[in-house]
Amino acid sequence: MAADDVIDRFVACLRSDADLQHSVKMATSADDVVAAAASRGMEFSSASLVRCFARTLMEGSDEVVVKKFDELGWDAGEILWFLKSLGSGS
Repeated sequence: MAADDVIDRFVACLRSDADLQHSVKMATSADDVVAAAASRGMEFSSASLVRCFARTLMEGSDEVVVKKFDELGWDAGEILWFLKSLGSGS
């Protein structure tokens, strides 16, 4: 099964599994989210998760992608750090 399909199953499971929601809420890295998924028998890589997230963020109209980005709740410092690291390979 393709990673995106497994991630879609994970998201569907996440909607109805309070314990899994708590595990993901406590996650501080992509690896932590992947471990939470693995606890429910769903295997995918951290890189696959991040790529799926990035594609999802980019899909849709300008208004929709900006709304998705804004809903992440990033503060200005996190955004600045991300922008400064673009192209640096880190």
